[in-house]
Amino acid sequence: MTAFEFKASRGDWLKELRTPEKADGIVLMVHEFYVVAEPKIVDKGEVPETWGLIERKGGRLYTTKKAPWRKVEPPDFLFLASIMRQLHNSYEGMFRNHVHRDSIKKELAAATELAKEDVKYELSNYKRLQEKVKEFEEASGVEIQAWDRKEVGAAVRLIVNSGSDLQGQVRKARELLQEQVESMGDLLKALNENGEKP
Repeated sequence: MTAFEFKASRGDWLKELRTPEKADGIVLMVHEFYVVAEPKIVDKGEVPETWGLIERKGGRLYTTKKAPWRKVEPPDFLFLASIMRQLHNSYEGMFRNHVHRDSIKKELAAATELAKEDVKYELSNYKRLQEKVKEFEEASGVEIQAWDRKEVGAAVRLIVNSGSDLQGQVRKARELLQEQVESMGDLLKALNENGEKP
């Protein structure tokens, strides 16, 4: 999912720069985060490392600085609905006096389609997660909803760690047995060389 924050003036952008952490709530929940502005409102060098910059030139939007892609947890539906509402309100407010109404409608329709694709993608991820949980529940006999998830996680970690420790212990025992067998072989060889019968 990609999030956009629109800046209509240089003053608005400088205010954002004074407290960039206020956007962290959104930045941490999306794959990419972009500031969208008219040219000269935002200097490319001022954009935080984890953000991107999109500028309008000649009635079109261009990516001036690509935002880095981050892996994030799927957001819930209410968060997505809130983003859609904010996107609609911000978009109309920022470009009302700068862009012809027809281009606003086209770009809003394009943004809406992108948002729909993002929702579809996130719902697909959510369904895959549900399937994995169901598979785990069927294989383990543990219903996640009925148990404290911390207890289930601790139990799984204990079993996984025990399994790897057990393998290590068996491996060490095998090595010790091999050393003993080699020692016995050396002893038998020495006895045979001295003419003694075992």
